[in-house]
Amino acid sequence: MSATSHREQLPPKDDLDARQKELGRWADERLTPWGKLQKNDYDFSSWMKKGAREELLNAGCLYEYARESHKFRCLLVLSRAPQRERFWSPSLMEFERSSAGYLHLAQSGWKGWLEGFADELISNKSFAQVLRSSRARVEKSLSLVKSYTIYPKAVESSGRYINVPGMQEVVIDWRHYTNKEIAAEIARKRPENEPEPNRRGREPQSKALLKALSVMRIWKRERKTWKRLKLIAKVCHFKSCVYEWPITDAARAEMTRARTRALNAFQLWFPWGEPCNY
Repeated sequence: MSATSHREQLPPKDDLDARQKELGRWADERLTPWGKLQKNDYDFSSWMKKGAREELLNAGCLYEYARESHKFRCLLVLSRAPQRERFWSPSLMEFERSSAGYLHLAQSGWKGWLEGFADELISNKSFAQVLRSSRARVEKSLSLVKSYTIYPKAVESSGRYINVPGMQEVVIDWRHYTNKEIAAEIARKRPENEPEPNRRGREPQSKALLKALSVMRIWKRERKTWKRLKLIAKVCHFKSCVYEWPITDAARAEMTRARTRALNAFQLWFPWGEPCNY
C-alpha cells in the first residue's frame, strides 16, 4: 500500500490522539517496572573493575542509563509490535525535542546497539545480568558500533547540529590563526549556562557517570538517610561520603552534585523528561 493511501486512511486528530494514548498504555503494560532496589542496580563493580575495556564500560553505562528512560523503553516495545500497531504510532515517536547526545547515539551506532538488547531493556534486566547470560553476544555486538565514544565530538561539521541544545555554530578563520589561538578563542565563547565539565580524578567518564547513577538510584529507592549514606560510601567511595553520623554538609553536597550529573547525562542521551529513579 502506498504512503499516500496510508495518509488517506488516517482518522481525525481526536481519534488519532486517543489511539496514541492507547498505544502508550499498551506499551507501558509490557514494561517490567522498577521495584525494590537490587544490588546490580547500583553496584556495577562486577563489570566496572579495574582494567575493563573502555568500550565495555561505555556500553554498560549507556545501557544502564537507557533503563532509566521510560519513553525509550516504550519505543522498544512498539518496535516489536505487529506492523499494524507500528503504523498507528508515529506521533508517539515525535519527541518534543532532540539533543546532540541522542543524534550521536543514532549516528555512531550506539542506538542500534541498544535496540539489539531491546528484550533485556523491556524486561528491565541489569547490565550485570545481561553479561552473565550473554557475554559473548555483548562482545560480538560491540564490533558493530562505529564509534566507541559516548559523547559527540568536541567540534562538529557546520550545520550538523543546528538548533540542538548544548551545541553552537561558529565561524572559524583557519588561514590566519594557529590551532592554539582558535581553541583559546572558542573557549572564551563558552556560554555561562554551559560550564566546563568537571574532570576531577581523571577516571574514565563512564565510571564517573555510573557512580553518579548509583547515587541517584540509591537516593530515590532507599528512604532512610543513614542507609543511603552507608550504600554510597561502600559503592562510590566519595571522600566526603564516609559512613558516619550525623551526615555532613559536604556529603549532602557531594550526593546532590552526583544526582545532578546523572540527570544531565540522562537528558543528553534521552531528552524526554526525567529518569525513572530521579
